[in-house]
Amino acid sequence: MQRDPLFGGRIATAFDCWGEHPRACGFYRAGRSAALLVQGGGALLCGRQEAAEAEELAAFLRFAGVERLCSRGICPPGWQQRALIEMELRQPPAADSDAGPDSLLPQGVRLERQPSLWRLRESGLLEGADPDGWYADACARRARGLALIWTVERDGVPLATAGLYSLRPDGAYLTAVATRPGARGHGYAAALVLGLSRACGGRPVRLLCGEPLRGFYEKLGFAASGTAVEAVCPPGDAAARHR
Repeated sequence: MQRDPLFGGRIATAFDCWGEHPRACGFYRAGRSAALLVQGGGALLCGRQEAAEAEELAAFLRFAGVERLCSRGICPPGWQQRALIEMELRQPPAADSDAGPDSLLPQGVRLERQPSLWRLRESGLLEGADPDGWYADACARRARGLALIWTVERDGVPLATAGLYSLRPDGAYLTAVATRPGARGHGYAAALVLGLSRACGGRPVRLLCGEPLRGFYEKLGFAASGTAVEAVCPPGDAAARHR
């Protein structure tokens, strides 16, 4: 996993948080050169597998109830896939530039560096995430110093959020960047990403995104550094698992 700081770092962070609680998060060896993380309905594969092992992996994922798999290029037979771009911050914002992310925000909103995670859970910003699973995981990570989660709020209502959910000495993983539809176009997400990147203290900041978001992150100093694949279980198979 040390050869892949993005995927390996994410699995290592999850292990630091949940290694003693196997019911919350599962960690497995996949072949001789890969590690598999299973959490809720999602899985993360670090390393590469031989094509002959794809069927075995698919059978295990079905058994584990996994509906989404992120990897460097493995797609179980019959699953749908979309390409992801790994991006890394190549031009970190200077620590002494401007007054900080607050200066990028218009009047009437404020940056919250320790937001209520329950309020964020209830906000609906993290569309597609399991609310209970996200809340338990986010609380555990933040309490252990493994995550920085920020929001932009108006009158106590979260308008945008972003977080470093895998915060390690050798780098951080940026994800869950979201803005309420009616609040887009004001630079909230950009301010959060720049502020979190600065708070990372010069450590590498990495993320995964689809092609439509590439330009947004390039404007903030990120550059493409690799590729990945998100594989999604066909709807029929996913429904059969929950019968």
